[in-house]
Amino acid sequence: MKACKQGAINPNNKGFINRDLCIGCGECANVCPTGALVLKGSGMTVQQVMLELRKDATTYRRSGGGITISGGEPLVQSDFTLELLRASKEQGWNTAIETTAYADEQAIEKVLPYVDLALMDIKSMNPEVHKKYTGVSNELILKNAVRVSQITKTVIRVPTIPGVNATEEDILAISRFAKTLHNIKTIHLLPYHTYGENKYELLGRDYLMKDVKTLTPEKIQALKTVVEEQGFECIIGG
Repeated sequence: MKACKQGAINPNNKGFINRDLCIGCGECANVCPTGALVLKGSGMTVQQVMLELRKDATTYRRSGGGITISGGEPLVQSDFTLELLRASKEQGWNTAIETTAYADEQAIEKVLPYVDLALMDIKSMNPEVHKKYTGVSNELILKNAVRVSQITKTVIRVPTIPGVNATEEDILAISRFAKTLHNIKTIHLLPYHTYGENKYELLGRDYLMKDVKTLTPEKIQALKTVVEEQGFECIIGG
């Protein structure tokens, strides 16, 4: 049992789980003495996913729409993502992907040619800020943004968080970077919200952004103006 090997489950008290050691294998649900823990979701093959997607094939055809692969990060499972995109293109469907582009070059090169639209996050141009709040450098992301935009139509999406990147200077820097890319006409600003706070409580984890406030409509409009002044269409929410 992987979880036990990692030490997440106390063998003498299976009701105690060290969440810091959890690897997400679901073994805690299997050994939960009260049955209170339930593992949601199930593994599926590409063929099984396609069976579900084909139920909406008429809608895709009439609307000209298609599928969007999201996550998590779809490029972490690049082989599965590639096969699902290939199968979707064989059906004649449009394809989109939501990604941070924090992936190796091989994943980008094999997956993105099957994508009609990349919805790509850029959170900050400041490497120190990016490292502080995401845990990783933005160097690979910015490098891959160039390649992604060369391969397919791209929309830049900015999760806009007070105290992190919600200043006009931050948004201007991202907009100017977007101008150096290809196939980009639109930037989405995604204002910070607190919808996920309850999920942290259910997982027994500390929500570290309790003191962060949502942006006022006036502030959002000011940031939108910054984007538009750089020649982009700006959509709030996206």
